[in-house]
Amino acid sequence: MRDRVVQATLVSVIEPIFELGFAKHLYGFRTGRGAVPALARVERQLRDGHHWMVDPDIKVYFDNLPKARLLDQIR
Repeated sequence: MRDRVVQATLVSVIEPIFELGFAKHLYGFRTGRGAVPALARVERQLRDGHHWMVDPDIKVYFDNLPKARLLDQIR
């Protein structure tokens, strides 16, 4: 129970700070964003004449992040 309280508290403090720097067109793993808004954006893009999209899924990407540099940025 204690871990969950700490995690929820950290998310409530850190998420709004990082959310400001995230691109508005990214939907994965973000509060209030999911499949429905993502699909609505795709439909808008298609209506506006866009005919292609890139959705990279890089295998083990998060395992290869420069963790020391990331932690420095968080600090």
